[in-house]
Amino acid sequence: IILSREDEAVNYGILLNSGSIISDGNDLFGFSAQFKPGKLGDVTYSTFAQWQAAGYDVNGLSADPFFVSDSDLHIIDTMTVVDGQGLFCESVNADIDNETRGNPPDIGADEYTVQPPPENPQQLTLLSQDGTLVLRWNHVNRAASYHLYAYTTPDFPLTVERCRATTADTFYVLPLLPDSNARQFFVVTADTRPVNGIQNLPHGLDRPGSAILRKKSAEKQ
Repeated sequence: IILSREDEAVNYGILLNSGSIISDGNDLFGFSAQFKPGKLGDVTYSTFAQWQAAGYDVNGLSADPFFVSDSDLHIIDTMTVVDGQGLFCESVNADIDNETRGNPPDIGADEYTVQPPPENPQQLTLLSQDGTLVLRWNHVNRAASYHLYAYTTPDFPLTVERCRATTADTFYVLPLLPDSNARQFFVVTADTRPVNGIQNLPHGLDRPGSAILRKKSAEKQ
């Protein structure tokens, strides 16, 4: 897996000034339009389709693999992007953790078993107390953290801007709105990652196979 977060300068998944390569079964992905899958000599492959059309990584892909964090390059175990998408090689029968490779293996250094995402948080309650709103919900099995979202209309999209907090607790305290008649709707979602393991919050939000799930909104009375 080659993953780039560079967004200022042009960068490449594979860069070779001269000679030839054999490349297959890789995941080459960049978050920015500055990312190019490859440059071989004077030829730049600006898209993954161009890279594959030239015969490289025909069995590969270009997608966010969903690392746990920038410092923990294991794959989030609820994500399926690279699961079983690699090419089997008899000489590489164990991963970085000395775990046995599958056939086909997962792309990258981490062989993992996909786990189901956490269940929806239940019993979201709101209590007005001493100028604050106290939100509580039930603990979810396998959840290591929770994200709290708020907005003024029901069924709102979950976005970074509407994420009010991330916590390992099953409660959160918010100040009351200056206008006591204003309505807010709340969503609490569960995440298998610990609070200190989450970067670029809310990473993976509302994407298929995400470890983050919606719960029905609740209205402040």
